[in-house]
Amino acid sequence: AAVTGGLAAAPQTGGPPRFVTRTETPEQENSHRFPSFLPDGKRFVYISDPGANMEEGQVFLASIDGGERRLLYRSRRAPVYAKPGWLIDAIGERLVARRFDAAAGKVSGEPVGLEQATPTFVNTQDRVASVSGTGPLLVPSAVSPSTRVLWVDRRGRRLGDVPLPKGRFSDPRLSPDGRRLALMAQSGSAGEDYDVWVVDLETEQANRLTLTPTADGMPIWSADARSLVFQTNRRGPRDLWIRPATAGGVERALFESPTPWKVPSSW
Repeated sequence: AAVTGGLAAAPQTGGPPRFVTRTETPEQENSHRFPSFLPDGKRFVYISDPGANMEEGQVFLASIDGGERRLLYRSRRAPVYAKPGWLIDAIGERLVARRFDAAAGKVSGEPVGLEQATPTFVNTQDRVASVSGTGPLLVPSAVSPSTRVLWVDRRGRRLGDVPLPKGRFSDPRLSPDGRRLALMAQSGSAGEDYDVWVVDLETEQANRLTLTPTADGMPIWSADARSLVFQTNRRGPRDLWIRPATAGGVERALFESPTPWKVPSSW
């Protein structure tokens, strides 16, 4: 499904949701994301995602009661509101605070740099921090540690490690026969450079299958475990390609469209 459209609100007691924002300029926005409420519980700030061809989104102020939205500024990260009057987001790798008059709904002055760093990789304009009502600020680490993939039993007890080289791996998928594991891993220091890997669990041999300087990831297996479908931005916004599940072979486009986000989930 396409990740597009506006934000919706639903009653706490249940009931059908209703849209409180709508994308008004399709050439500049395709979805609204990551709302953060202001103290009055009705107004909120959110980021308008520009899609695959633009880097910066637009931060708006809106209300669940409807009415005209207000453009506050442009950013690559969605802001969160912090008392007594700040919006926290990021410029580049630096966390910043923007002075914000919640009553008037206006940003003023220059952004103030904070000490904490944030990761450079921006995928969905997501928030850079979480702020409590009493003051503490929780931010992600800018350190890029190696990840480990573990075997656990159904009770969550650790049984062992999957043999992997040093790196940042994610999205593990077991092959239908249970003999191999497909993953995605960041290649180098570039935030949008990811590749598909496969680990033979019997020989403990790990192989990188995709070799292009693009974002190739989220692999899923074919039913016969001979092929992998993966997401890539080689020719478009997160298209789906297919390739053999072993080194070498031909990679080809399986599904391409202007839809900005396509995620393979099952064969």
